[in-house]
Amino acid sequence: MSVWRRVRPRSERDGHPFAPGHLPVVGHLPLLYEGAAKLFRRSQAEVGPVFWIDMGFGKERLFCVGPESLDLLRSPSITSDGAYDVFRSMGGRSLLMTDGATHRHVRSAMTPTFSMQGLSLSGFTSSLASMVEGRVDAWLSRGAVAALPEMQDMALDIMLRAGGVPVERLREWRQAYGEFTLGLIPVPGNLPGLPHYRSARAQKWLDAELKQLIERARLGYEQGGLLGTLVHARSDNGELLSVDDLVDNLRVIFFAGHETSASVMAWILLLLSRRPALWRALMDEHEAQPDAPLPASPKDLRRFPVAEAIFRETVRMYSPGWFLFRTAVKDFVVSGRTIKEGTPLAISPAALGRDPNLFSDPDRFDLGRWLGRTGAPTPIELSPFGGGTHFCLGYGLAMFEAVCVQVALARECMRRGLRLAHRGPEPRHVYLPIAHPSTATPITFERV
Repeated sequence: MSVWRRVRPRSERDGHPFAPGHLPVVGHLPLLYEGAAKLFRRSQAEVGPVFWIDMGFGKERLFCVGPESLDLLRSPSITSDGAYDVFRSMGGRSLLMTDGATHRHVRSAMTPTFSMQGLSLSGFTSSLASMVEGRVDAWLSRGAVAALPEMQDMALDIMLRAGGVPVERLREWRQAYGEFTLGLIPVPGNLPGLPHYRSARAQKWLDAELKQLIERARLGYEQGGLLGTLVHARSDNGELLSVDDLVDNLRVIFFAGHETSASVMAWILLLLSRRPALWRALMDEHEAQPDAPLPASPKDLRRFPVAEAIFRETVRMYSPGWFLFRTAVKDFVVSGRTIKEGTPLAISPAALGRDPNLFSDPDRFDLGRWLGRTGAPTPIELSPFGGGTHFCLGYGLAMFEAVCVQVALARECMRRGLRLAHRGPEPRHVYLPIAHPSTATPITFERV
């Protein structure tokens, strides 16, 4: 009994409660793995909207949930430079990890390239649509698709081709990013074979490859395209981005741009295959305009409100980015609680998307939340993409990809008289290392 008392988790720290279910050593890690959103909702109901989460092995973060937490993303009281050492290494001096003048310098140079208009002008959206058509044709010809692995492969393929990576080298990059992702697993130690060691080794390889791509593009071997445009982009003070700035940001953009998009698109495929009414709504939209080509520009998305609504509702319920790390740089008050300077913080878009105070019947997939609306989405509704100066550069691209996949599926399935079907168990929502659906059963294409 005396041993248990020595390792028994604390009930509070600095005047703030711990979330329920805290275990010795592993903390809340088991609960987070398969139920972060549920843990946050339970914690909010039992102890309020501010509580400690132990991410495992003593890595504690003060989570702020509820509507007021979103305001923190625009607050000068917090900074992004507050991740654990391994996350700081993975992110480097990218937009994800910086604030102030450094952040503005890089953001001002990258925003025009990654805007939907910039992606359209560089030819990226047209090539993306063509790649999606080829992928969908291959899935239907095979008669089945493994949702998450296939979406990861396609999304990374899209990003890397835009970066000038030769097609024959895509498998090497996929393996490297698979290893790089292991750095998000909160297991301590840096010995050979452990997640952080493997992640760091993969990062070294990725950085060397990215430097070569950047140097080739700077020499003019990549004319136009995403990378060719980016390496010549200038910040608000007229300067080109340094090679180190480009490496850090491209490493993170390629990673986030395929892992998060892949998770959302995998959920979309699974939902369409398991919910006949949802599939019917998508097919009805296609039947109303059977000759419509895939979107090739931002304005084309307006023709597919159902596909866009499916994307938005999927992101709300299954946000791939379920935490954003920050650090308090001065004392402030949120939800009636005083947060001290230096406190390691986290904000959860997943908690906002499932908050019953923000969304009625939040566990129900409802396209009516989005269809027929004339106004733009609110900051709360866009919270899965962050907020303030750190709002996701790839927001428009993620939506564009998801709509393209749905339109291509609807068109080809109608032409061939097929529909999506998933006969396996209900997919689980797994939160580590990136939130994603977990299912070993492939989606099949059946005759209508």
